[in-house]
Amino acid sequence: MTSDTAVSTAELIPAAGALLGMLTRFTTLPAPEVSLDWVRDDEWRDPKWGVCLSFRKNTADFEKWRQAVGIAPAAVRSVESSTGAGMLLANGTFAGVRVQLFADYDPPTPEGTAR
Repeated sequence: MTSDTAVSTAELIPAAGALLGMLTRFTTLPAPEVSLDWVRDDEWRDPKWGVCLSFRKNTADFEKWRQAVGIAPAAVRSVESSTGAGMLLANGTFAGVRVQLFADYDPPTPEGTAR
């Protein structure tokens, strides 16, 4: 999220601490793509700094991290874009900081059809 207002690095400390806590606690999990970014609540309002974990074409790793972080299966949303790509999104919290998991995937196609 960009804005005209400068963000102090101090505002990133809780998210960075949560990320460090996850990486320290879940050392055996596969490494995701990681960023600290604005994460909105489940109604897509009220952005706060949080941890974003991305899994490219890997829903199995998404699921391992979802379980480890403690995000309920019901919190996972599956979305298909206009291009046909599928996306899994899940929001939760870790150490009081918002966490968002993202995975993209190729949805199955009916037999005999090309994508």
